[in-house]
Amino acid sequence: MATDLVQSMLSTLGLTDTQSEVVFPLEMTALRALLAKVDGLNAARQRLSADIAEKSELAKGLLFQAEDRRELQEFAGMQESYQNLFNLNRDLLASYSMRCSNQTELVQSVKAINLYIQRAARLRARPVQASIIKGCREAFKANDIPRLISIIRTGRPGKTAIV
Repeated sequence: MATDLVQSMLSTLGLTDTQSEVVFPLEMTALRALLAKVDGLNAARQRLSADIAEKSELAKGLLFQAEDRRELQEFAGMQESYQNLFNLNRDLLASYSMRCSNQTELVQSVKAINLYIQRAARLRARPVQASIIKGCREAFKANDIPRLISIIRTGRPGKTAIV
């Protein structure tokens, strides 16, 4: 790997401070696709969470409705309310399952992005690796994709270059 080669060269030559710009077009394209995927997964997670919250409120209302009908001895209406509650509960479980799948895929994608960040740091000398990792993670957390790509490319967390 390129990172192993760079680290070997740096240690052999005794270099502790280097400036470099890396250009791996295929890797950057894959990273951008992964970042877009994470953005889509986050949006889907928010929609699913809102859907689950809405269905939970509906379930609570149906339960109260069924109990009210039981108290009023409207058994046909009570049975209908419980059937609606059963169907809603099934939908709620399906939504929760989708949300769990989405969360698993999101975690895997974020781990893959973290690998890109780690590799970018290993392309530089040890003293600046921690600042590169910190800058990349801050940019990712802030959803500042141009800054993230710039840090990976230049190794300078403080500056944003044109990507």
